[in-house]
Parts: sequence; structure tokens; C-alpha cells
Amino acid sequence: MTILLVDSDKKALDREMWRFTQRPFAVTVSLHSSGDDAIRFSMCHDVDMVFTRAVLSDMTGRELVEKLHQINPKVKCYILSSYEEIPISRFLGQSSNFTDKGSAQPQPLEEKNQTSDTDITERRRLGIPSCSFQKEREKGDRTMTEQELRSLNRKELLEIMIEQGRELEISKAKYEKDLAFLKSEHEKDMDYLKAEYEKEIAALKKELEGARAALQNRQIAIDEAGSIAMAALQLNGVFEAAQAASQQYIENIRSLSDRQASICAQRDAESKAEQERRMQETTTKCAQMEYLSKKKCEEMEAEAKRKSEAYWAEVSHRLQSFYENHQELKKLLNFSAPNISL
Repeated sequence: MTILLVDSDKKALDREMWRFTQRPFAVTVSLHSSGDDAIRFSMCHDVDMVFTRAVLSDMTGRELVEKLHQINPKVKCYILSSYEEIPISRFLGQSSNFTDKGSAQPQPLEEKNQTSDTDITERRRLGIPSCSFQKEREKGDRTMTEQELRSLNRKELLEIMIEQGRELEISKAKYEKDLAFLKSEHEKDMDYLKAEYEKEIAALKKELEGARAALQNRQIAIDEAGSIAMAALQLNGVFEAAQAASQQYIENIRSLSDRQASICAQRDAESKAEQERRMQETTTKCAQMEYLSKKKCEEMEAEAKRKSEAYWAEVSHRLQSFYENHQELKKLLNFSAPNISL
């Protein structure tokens, strides 16, 4: 839970800070002395509860509540009087150990130590973490426990508060920079919209003046004619002009349609010519590839025939050599041949 405390009295803020450090809650508390700082903090963080005084240095508490509800409609806001203490324990469901109104005296150290164990046991029973308001410090990017906060001295606590102040100033500067950029963009948009609005207003005024002039001219024509019938006869020229204009418009539409038809026909002819040209190119390339393939096949066939003839000649030569080198086998074959009966 994140709680926002807004009070223009810095001494009261210091008193509230002391009260929260003396009575730890499982919440994140942010103290601000002006309504603008509280609004900037709410724009960058999720705030669950807001306590503000009825009157601040730069605005009233009700104005601050309305602005905070515009940022986050679900935030709970409470407006306190000038000397009313913040009843934080009632909203958190914890027993309050605050002092009376206007009193900022700390409890004795012995009494606080005696009730410390009981408070821790009660918080554990209620399921509340044993951690004071969540204050981050650069110790491995973790939340400091209640024991660690109690072990810090005044100097270290002041250093933590100063570091938070620096971070708040950095966030404030970044917010102001973004706000200035958004304001400039908004001003540009407003100037553009204003210029467009003025143009439209000027055009409408011009049309209105033209309509008034036409109405005045019509009234003059009726007055000069002496009767409505004569004026109607004179206004026939207007209807004839309108009919001629409509006829001209129809002729223009027909001319435009004929022109589009001629353009479409021309594009159709061009696409057909392009198609025939590409078909001719494809036919030529196919014929050329067929000729080259046929020529390649003939060359391969001739080469295969030449190789086969050379191979057969070599085989015949080897057989002839083998036959000549074995004359005895030949004689034996010749001698045995007549004795063979078929």
C-alpha cells in the first residue's frame, strides 16, 4: 500500500515522519509539502490512500482531491483539519499508539523496547510483514527490514532521506521536461485546430454572404417584376441554366467514360502486343534450345559409335592375335573337325 501525506507545514511533516518511524507499518509513505508535488508523484506512482490538509500553500484540499481523482478515480482521499492527526491505524486495521493532538513527544525507550516483541508477535498473527514503511536503499536492491532501520543512526537516516530527495528532484525534472514537451505539442495542436477552425468559419461566412446576396437579388427581382408570377417567369432562366448545367455535366461524364474506354482499349492492345512479343521470344528460345539439344545428342551418338567401333576393333585384334599365337590349337581343331559327326 502506498500512502500520500500532503501538508504545507514542514514541521508537521517531520512529526508525521517521526510517528511512522516509531510505529512501523507495512506501507510506503510519501510526504509532500505542496499539492503540485503530490500530483506529480501520483502521475508516476500508484497511490492507494491520500491524507491532505483542508488548506495548502498552493491550493485547497478539495481541489487536490479532485485532481487526484482525475488521475486515479480509485484512490481514497481524506481531508483533515489544521490540527487533526492522521488516523492511519484505523484504516490499516492496527492499534494506534499515537500521542494526543498537538503532541510530538516520543515514547520512552524502555517502554518501546518492552512492547516491541508483543507488537511483532501481533503483526505476525495478523499476517502483516515485520517491516517498516518500504524505503529502498542501495544494498543489493532489496527492502530494508525493521531491524536494519532501527540499527541506523540519525546521519544514515538523513542520508537516506537526502537520497530520496535527490531522486524526487530527478523525477520532478523529468516530469517537468515531459510536461513542457506535452504542453508544446498541445499548443501546436491547438494552433493547428484553431487555424483550421478559422478557415472553416471564414468559408462558412463567405457562403452565408453569397446566400444573402442571392436572396437579396431574388427579392429585388420580385420587386421589380411587380408580381410573383412575373418573377417566376423571370426565374425560368435560372431553371434553364440549371438544366443546361446538368446536361453539360452528363455530357462530361459520357466524355470521361469514352476516354476511359479508349484508354482501357489502348492498354488492352498494348498488353496483347506485349504478350505476343513474349510468346515469340519464348518460341524462338525453345527452337534454339531444341536445335542445340539435337546437335548435342548427335555429337554424343557419333562419339559413342566411334568409341564402340574402336573398342570392337581392339577386341577383334586381340582375338586375332590370340588365335595366331595358338596354331597348335588351330591344327588340333582342324584335325578333329572331320571326325565330328553332326
